[in-house]
Amino acid sequence: MKTVLRYLLAAAAFTAAVCSAACSGSDDDPGVPAGTLHISADRTAITAGGPEAVTFRVMYGSSDVSRSERMHLVQEFSGQATELDGGINTFAAPAPGSYTFKARYRDGEKVVESENSVVVTVSAGSSSGNYYRKLLFMQFTSVGCVNCPAMSTSLKAVQEERPGRIAAASFHLQYDPNYPDPMWIKANDMYGQKFDVTGLPTGFLDLRPDVRMSSDKAAIDKAIAAALTENSADCGMALATAYDAGSREVKVEVKVTSDAAETYRYLILLVEDGISYFQLGADEATYTHNNVVRAVLSSNVYGERLNQGNALQPGVEVKASRSTTLGASWNPANMRIIAAALASQDGGVTFTCRNANECALGGNANYQYNE
Repeated sequence: MKTVLRYLLAAAAFTAAVCSAACSGSDDDPGVPAGTLHISADRTAITAGGPEAVTFRVMYGSSDVSRSERMHLVQEFSGQATELDGGINTFAAPAPGSYTFKARYRDGEKVVESENSVVVTVSAGSSSGNYYRKLLFMQFTSVGCVNCPAMSTSLKAVQEERPGRIAAASFHLQYDPNYPDPMWIKANDMYGQKFDVTGLPTGFLDLRPDVRMSSDKAAIDKAIAAALTENSADCGMALATAYDAGSREVKVEVKVTSDAAETYRYLILLVEDGISYFQLGADEATYTHNNVVRAVLSSNVYGERLNQGNALQPGVEVKASRSTTLGASWNPANMRIIAAALASQDGGVTFTCRNANECALGGNANYQYNE
């Protein structure tokens, strides 16, 4: 009987030892084959500027190399890949958007890339409702308009009083046949007809036909103050541009992040400053024309659909790009890119500007937030 009991106890101990061995050591991730690098995360959604952080786990076969100096996370955001310092396995983002992570491990002279990737979505969170609001001012003018310089003077004064608040674009029309305007482009007529421009000068804010202005500075300032008070920015816009001097081609990438599940369109304008030419009503013989619209990168008055016409996910960045070739007489050193994010409040019949941004040709403009 004692022999049987000793046998049973020994068998039980052996079974426990086997179970213990099976439940320890390689239980970290038994599904990762030897020589394979695998990355996982404890969460895939955080808030920009919030207290949360993502912790990544990187397994090289059965070995946890998450904090090894030979392990590097590779972060991809806005089309750019960045290798982080060795041993860093946490991530917290200051800016909203979609971030993709892979792992890279140096095993001696061999560099192993992870078999998979992890996408982390960073929502706007504390930045919600805090995007800096920039207005789009559309000025309709012509070299044959005697009162148009007065609007330009008033607009410049308002811009100086409210620096960084107004992206100005001047659409030149053929107003007086005795004074043909060389800065006219066909797209300008499309906007003039859309907004029923019958007299000059005329100005509009944010593509709103109900906010119509003349050259009176006080009226312009009042309209701008009202727009800034009544409408906060529910989206932010960033720009990245590239210019090839040889081909004179410019490429523009717009980036939009929204606090709301909203459908947007985007409008891109190329404008030029410092054009010397005659202007009726100006004191000097040669007048300097600024904010001149040289090109509209769309055949639609309301620009192009963003995100293929689908609503943006709150806090998730969406990008779109357009390109064009500069005219032979345009001076790239004096050119700017204006981009506007448009949304509709009447089911897509009309669109108004929710926010705008601008940068020099070949430059960039980051998201802007209120201080």
